[in-house]
Order: sequence, then structure tokens, then C-alpha cells
Amino acid sequence: MSFFREKIWDNLIHFLQNAAGFAKQMMQGIWQKIMDILPDKKHRLIMGALAGVIVVIIFVMVIISGKSGKSERAETRGYVAAERFSKPVIAQDDFFLPDEPDFVPGVLLERERRTSWSEDDASEYWQDPLKYGEEQWREKIEAVIDDFMERVP
Repeated sequence: MSFFREKIWDNLIHFLQNAAGFAKQMMQGIWQKIMDILPDKKHRLIMGALAGVIVVIIFVMVIISGKSGKSERAETRGYVAAERFSKPVIAQDDFFLPDEPDFVPGVLLERERRTSWSEDDASEYWQDPLKYGEEQWREKIEAVIDDFMERVP
């Protein structure tokens, strides 16, 4: 594995050295052409002015990009701050207990209401507690109460 790394690094260094040599030759060629065109005394003045203009342009571009970045950052900070304070930290559901489930069944109107009952009419719905014994009713009532108590949280 290290053999491949060494080969890669060697190739990369060789490539960078060649690129630097090529760039140096290009710059020397451009510099030589400028020197041939301009007289000796004036070329320093023109080159200095050109370099100054380039530096000023770069400086202005940096300032402009810095200002636009600050305004965007300020807007972003303002948005984040507004968002942070607009959302409640604690959900409203945490302040209130949930509604308890309703175990009591609603009234089912399965029959019409009567003003008077005969013994035959009542016999359909009436069970005499003394007829079947007290223990059966006690078990039914306890079963209903136990079921109800199991459902209570």
C-alpha cells in the first residue's frame, strides 16, 4: 500500500514542478514582450500603475462581497432569532392533562319511554335479586368494578 502512495506522491510532485516551470516560462515571455514594447523608464511607471489598478479592483471586490455576505448573515441571524422565539419551547400539550377516557356507555334509546308499566312489561327487563341469590349479583358487580378500575390510568 505504501508503494502506491509513494508513486502517487512522486508523480504529483513531478507534475507540480512541470506546471511551475511552464508558468514561469509563460510569465517571462509575457514580461519580455512588455519590456520590448515599452521604453525603459516608462515601463516601470505603467507596470506600477497597472499593478495598483489591479490591487484596487481586487480590494473593492473583496469589500463588496464582504458587505453582501454580512447583510445576508444579518438577515439569517435575524430569521433564526425570530424563529427561535416564535416557537414555544414547551408544547401546549405538556401543560394540560389528557382527557380521561369515557368508560360509561352512553344512553341507548332502544325502546320508547312509557309512563306506566304493567307487570308483564317490566318482567322483560327486571330480574329479582332474591330469586337468583345475592352471590351472583355480587360477582357481577365486582367484575364490572374490577374492569372499570383496570381501565383507570
